[in-house]
Amino acid sequence: MTETETREAGKTVPDLIAELIRASSRDGWILAADEILNCLIDRQLFTSNSEENSAAVGEMLRELVEGHWDLEEIAAGEMRCYYSSLFMTRSYAGIMLQKRIGRPQLIAEVIRKSAEVNQRPMALESFTGHPFDLTHREIMDALEAMAATEGYGDIARTATSASGIYLYSTRHLEADHAAVLAEWLDVGQFDNP
Repeated sequence: MTETETREAGKTVPDLIAELIRASSRDGWILAADEILNCLIDRQLFTSNSEENSAAVGEMLRELVEGHWDLEEIAAGEMRCYYSSLFMTRSYAGIMLQKRIGRPQLIAEVIRKSAEVNQRPMALESFTGHPFDLTHREIMDALEAMAATEGYGDIARTATSASGIYLYSTRHLEADHAAVLAEWLDVGQFDNP
C-alpha cells in the first residue's frame, strides 16, 4: 500500500509509526525498521515486506525523526532502531541496541564505558539486574566467547577478598588500580561507613 491514509481513525501511516515507536519505548524497547514494517503488515497497511515497502517505511522513519523532537534513531553498523526520548534516554536505548547485537558486545561495551567514564570496574552481578536481565550462566558464556574472540582482549576480571568478580577494560584501567577499586566497591565501603 502506498497511500498514507489508513482506516484507523483517519491517522496516517507515519502517525501510526510514531505511536508504535512511543508505545514500544514506554515498554522499554527499541524498534527496528523491519519490526515496524511487520507491524504495519499485521495491520494490513502493507501487503508484504518487499524492498519497495521497506524503502517507503525507511523514508517515513527518516521524516519522522527529522520532524518530531522526541523520535530518535540509534544505529550500530547496519542495524538501525528507533525510540522516543519521552520514555527512554539515549544511553538506555544504546544498551537495548547492544543487547540486540549480542551479549558479548553488550557486556564489553558497558564495561568499557564504565571504565572510561566512571573510572571503575563493574561487578559481574550487575548484568543480572535490569536492564540487562542476564543469568549468571549467560554472563559466563559471553565472557568465554569474548576470551575466544578477537577484539575483546581488553576485557579483564579481578576478584575481591569477598569472592566478588569485577570486570574492567585494560584500555581505561590498569590491573592494580582496578583491583583496588573492586576491593573498595565490594568490601571497603561497607567496612568504613
